[in-house]
Amino acid sequence: MDILECERAWFTVDDVDKKSNNSLCEFCQPWSNLKTEKSFSIEELVPYEVLVEVLHSELAKVTEFLLLPFVFFLTDQAGNIINIVSPFEAFQKKVDHFGIRSGTNLSKQFSGVNAVSLAMEVKSIAVVRGEEHSMPMFKEWNCVCAPIMINGCIYGYIDISFEAERQIGFSILFIKQLSEKIVLKLKERSPKLIEYRFQEKCDSYRLSPREREVAYHWSLRKGALQISNDLNVKEGTVRNIVKSIYSKMDISERWELIEILKL
Repeated sequence: MDILECERAWFTVDDVDKKSNNSLCEFCQPWSNLKTEKSFSIEELVPYEVLVEVLHSELAKVTEFLLLPFVFFLTDQAGNIINIVSPFEAFQKKVDHFGIRSGTNLSKQFSGVNAVSLAMEVKSIAVVRGEEHSMPMFKEWNCVCAPIMINGCIYGYIDISFEAERQIGFSILFIKQLSEKIVLKLKERSPKLIEYRFQEKCDSYRLSPREREVAYHWSLRKGALQISNDLNVKEGTVRNIVKSIYSKMDISERWELIEILKL
């Protein structure tokens, strides 16, 4: 079955129109004030140089199998371009001609309709075809964008753009798999990221420092006796702390804790 006929996990401009009950014109703001930042802050948890390195590493494995001209845009969570990748001179010339470079903001506010701005809107994979774009450059391209999402938090977006006459079906699955591979690599390369997300979850449930320690070990499927040895406390104390954690998080099973923390 063609991917376009399957139950969709991606969105188009028409879907946003129906979902938000806004007019299409409200979303399709004219492209008149393209914003380019000369610099932007570096995310401590996922350094941009690591994100770029991971992207290039993954693309090196698949580029030879892509049988059509393309350009990739990697952006941060605000839509600022971090990196542009295209081995095709014609695509690179077009990008240069329109002044698209690192720091260019592709959000709806500054660039109107494009796959990145739509993905930012729906927080999922987005597809924007040729004439649906606001920016003149993109009107000749079909674009598909996926968020780089870890435990519900978006750290950036990856977009593939190619000639408008080409079919989009393959690119949806491709960009989905690429974003998932990037996430796996980021988790390996950025241990601070996992720690930060864990602490953020614990903050939301007001867990004490000791409860956080126990929650961490408990979510790794360790038994109360093993945790008591690891933390040098009594086994009964561990079980009481687990009960307190469950009460604060309004859960009753270990799998629920694992699902919430997603370590």
